[in-house]
Amino acid sequence: MVVDTSLYDELGILPSAATDEIRTAYRRLALKYHPDKNGGDARAAEKFKKVAEAYEILSDPTKRRHYDQLGRASAVGQNGPSAANFPFGNVDAEELFRRFFGVSTGGGSAGGPPSARKPPDIVIELQLSLEELYCGTRKRVAVRRVRRCPHCKVHGTSDQIPLASCQLCGGRGERVHGMRVGGLILQQMQVCSSCNGTGKTALKHPCKHCFMSQHSDNRVAGTVECVKELLLEVDPGTDNEARFRFHGEGDEMPPPYQEPGDIIITTKALPHPHYRRISKNDLLLLNCVVSLESVFQKDFFIPIEHLDGRILKIFPAEGTCAKMNILEPLFPHCLYSVANKGMPIRGDPQGRQGKLFVRIHIVYPRALNVSQLTLLEEAFGTASLT
Repeated sequence: MVVDTSLYDELGILPSAATDEIRTAYRRLALKYHPDKNGGDARAAEKFKKVAEAYEILSDPTKRRHYDQLGRASAVGQNGPSAANFPFGNVDAEELFRRFFGVSTGGGSAGGPPSARKPPDIVIELQLSLEELYCGTRKRVAVRRVRRCPHCKVHGTSDQIPLASCQLCGGRGERVHGMRVGGLILQQMQVCSSCNGTGKTALKHPCKHCFMSQHSDNRVAGTVECVKELLLEVDPGTDNEARFRFHGEGDEMPPPYQEPGDIIITTKALPHPHYRRISKNDLLLLNCVVSLESVFQKDFFIPIEHLDGRILKIFPAEGTCAKMNILEPLFPHCLYSVANKGMPIRGDPQGRQGKLFVRIHIVYPRALNVSQLTLLEEAFGTASLT
């Protein structure tokens, strides 16, 4: 359950929104409210910052999970948990915009967009059951991404001819704006009003395969949206929050980017009704119920169903369970440790496993019959029961 929806509201999306919906919403709003496109309007600048903060948190699976569980107040509240220990922090909206779009923002150098080698990574969260992490599995994951259009050679034009440089800004995408203040002339870099920061002339004949297929607020000349299906190999014993990187499978943007970005898939373990993963290699089985009488039966064992469907027989040390619980009726629980029955040690050539801890709950009868009294007398002697 999401305790705070304010960041989702900033982006105009639902708390159930997928990663690509979050990216699309940020792209649209960041372009709409960027200060250089709104003449320095204070309200637009404030909205631009709020949109950046929302995207910075919601685009990261770990930060998003913390926000959904604890809300924004726990990160910024003066009397709440320490903000230093929380994964939220001040967001540089301009820097986030530059990294996302790969262009220089107002106030940058006059030399045009900075050299960017790769676009930002696409991060996808994949939920896996504890059984899948124990046994290992293969998953096909569909990821929406942007790639360079093969029909127009990334120019976005129907004739495959690059656009000419903007004559007003000389292809830089920015212009120097001078303002006289008293006896001084202040200069400030602003996005070129003629080319809207692209450094190119207006596109009259767009490529029908890419440019016109994009949403009006999100289109990028020379690129197409497509879905990439990835095959994810999850080894037995994989961590609850493992990260799998697929190099070069992310967004492929036009220059100044030099190579495609990456796709990162992070795993998240779903809760299990009976088992808990208490460490990287150890498991805990909760509330395995046995009757008092069965504890004293000859060749007593505890049958449990493991995560891979096997039925294991646990033979406790003789007398251990009885002496721990019969003499302490206020604590009818005990914990057994079974070696090499926990989570598989990932990549171990010998196939070793961690420990399995089994929490036994002994059910006491309301009254003891003759046979039960006899069993207790044999285990503890008559004096122990009087």
